[in-house]
Amino acid sequence: MNTLLLLVLSVVLGEVSGTELRIREADFASLPPECAAEYLPFLKEERQAAGTKVARCDLDGDGAPELLVWTGACGSGGETWSVMTRRDGKWRRAGQIFGTMHFIDRPPHRGLVVETPRGWEYATWTFFELRDGSLCRRLTLDVRYRPAKGSVLRTRPAEIIIGER
Repeated sequence: MNTLLLLVLSVVLGEVSGTELRIREADFASLPPECAAEYLPFLKEERQAAGTKVARCDLDGDGAPELLVWTGACGSGGETWSVMTRRDGKWRRAGQIFGTMHFIDRPPHRGLVVETPRGWEYATWTFFELRDGSLCRRLTLDVRYRPAKGSVLRTRPAEIIIGER
């Protein structure tokens, strides 16, 4: 069976521990200018923001961590993050994601599993990996959840639809 599918399913079912990213606050002045610029200017002004949330993880296995930078945008389904890579001494955006992130480092698979809720009963879980400096979608699971008895809160998946890229 497909090892990537099994790995993503184990995150969806909550069976894999240690996938949470260590997110910290960073002042804009302490970030590379290209990374600090990812925070949306109108939100920076509106909030009088002096910094943003960041996480570091090596998404491509080259030994140098990429920087995940919160753009300031958020909604009921999660937050928007820019994935920044460093090439030739400069940082550039490899892609953006929206949702709740989990870092996977289980050879041969390394990347981000992102959960994007869609209402009370549905969520999309997507596995992204970094290829040649770009964030690429490899696998998507659309999950319909069964609500807990007497509640609108979701529990275990009732249906999973798999889509590979």
